[in-house]
Amino acid sequence: MNIFVCLDEKGGMTFNKRRQSSDRVIRQDILQTVGDKNLYMNSYTAKQFAQESGNLIIDDNCLENAMADEYVFVENLQIQNYISNIKQIIVYRWKRTYPADFFFDIDLTSSDWILSVSEEFEGYSHECIGKEIYKKINKE
Repeated sequence: MNIFVCLDEKGGMTFNKRRQSSDRVIRQDILQTVGDKNLYMNSYTAKQFAQESGNLIIDDNCLENAMADEYVFVENLQIQNYISNIKQIIVYRWKRTYPADFFFDIDLTSSDWILSVSEEFEGYSHECIGKEIYKKINKE
């Protein structure tokens, strides 16, 4: 599966059980990336997509139920236990540090991942957003 996450400069994802931030340009980029494939998310994340259309699957067991070529947008879930099913991780980085109490739990600097794309774009509510695509290295 393919994972989308939004992280601050220190890998923070949420603070006090709330997303640190959101940006509608990121949502548009996610939907464009997904194309006609399914985009899974839990009910918490679905609130962000209330005005969006596409192949959205709201499933609180999204990490268990997404198929190999489908996408999952994760905001408040640990994904380490699903690492064997993950092919790529698409990271949107807020170019700032927010208070955080929940952090991304995969080390993308390990030898298991390679950074294949790194770019920046202007968001709606953020002047500069980084986008990085990490692909899992096949060690077989």
